[in-house]
Amino acid sequence: MYRFSYRAVLLAVAVLIMVGCANDSITNPTIVSPCPCTDGWSGTLSKNGAFTHSFNINSLGAVTASLIALAPNSAQIVGLQLGVWNGNSCTASSTIDTATSGSTITLNASSAGTLCVRLYDVGFITDPVLYQLQIVHP
Repeated sequence: MYRFSYRAVLLAVAVLIMVGCANDSITNPTIVSPCPCTDGWSGTLSKNGAFTHSFNINSLGAVTASLIALAPNSAQIVGLQLGVWNGNSCTASSTIDTATSGSTITLNASSAGTLCVRLYDVGFITDPVLYQLQIVHP
């Protein structure tokens, strides 16, 4: 019985030494962010009207708002803002008061959080305008 235990201990020590001397390096897994993400909204903007849409970003980086379409008149002039959502309103960081279909604005977010895009009449809307907005963000 004494010899069996002695051999078992020697075998266990030999296995531990072999495992400890392995050349395999430990690597940290690469975390792949599922973004850039795209969010979109559509609706109808009326005279003196405004719409604010909020969205979350997970990391810092460039955020781009695009006015994809305005109908029936793609040359309709509207206001477009991109900013930070404070829980009640959109605090503008970037603004265009002469946006038309195809206009874009960009801001560089310094951290994760809740941002917003705001579309509004700057005084040129007479009949309701259908709009489509798109946001690309980290």
